[in-house]
Amino acid sequence: MTTSSSTMHETADAANDMIDHGAGELHNFFQDVQDLLVKATPLGDAEATRLREKIEASIDDVKSKAMRGSKRVKDATTAAARSTDSYVRENPWTVAGISALVGIAVGMTLARRS
Repeated sequence: MTTSSSTMHETADAANDMIDHGAGELHNFFQDVQDLLVKATPLGDAEATRLREKIEASIDDVKSKAMRGSKRVKDATTAAARSTDSYVRENPWTVAGISALVGIAVGMTLARRS
């Protein structure tokens, strides 16, 4: 039987995995763009080199902001899961009552549509 605590942890872990996957994909994209810039820029062209350096600096800035944002989302998701788990443990009957009311409301709404 799955407990609410393990379900919350599984949900937080799944959200964190999605964030990590997205961050990995973003990192791969930036790496591909940087590789393209290096290959597409002739070594002797000063203007192209300056432009490549400017683009690389912008990419590095976006990377660092994306990683900070990813960490904030991951931390917020974990905190929300812990808070929810704590509330459910401290107020099981309240949560059960609210869940029952929501279930009844959804059931009545679906019944009216039929």
